[in-house]
Amino acid sequence: MKITEPNDIVNLDKTCGEKRIKTIKSKKETNRSQQGGKENNTIGDIVNISSEATKIHQLKSMIEDIPDIRGNRVNAIKEKVESGGYQADSDQTARAIIRENILDHLL
Repeated sequence: MKITEPNDIVNLDKTCGEKRIKTIKSKKETNRSQQGGKENNTIGDIVNISSEATKIHQLKSMIEDIPDIRGNRVNAIKEKVESGGYQADSDQTARAIIRENILDHLL
């Protein structure tokens, strides 16, 4: 095939598009005949998700629903700070900072 003008590219796209449509229609007809004449609107690949992947997705959704800030703990500490009764444990704070730093590097 010789393409001589820019308009021929449009015609080429149209021809290729028509071939794709014919291919899709033939796949649809093949699917319909394999299923006893029932209309099958699905075209393309079939994806099967394992039960493990489904569980992971459910757990991820549950984790996303957990609030980042636990209001009850924040309010309790806030009251202690305001009343002067809050004593920060420096060892515990240092351990938490180190633990978080290690986790950040691992993830």
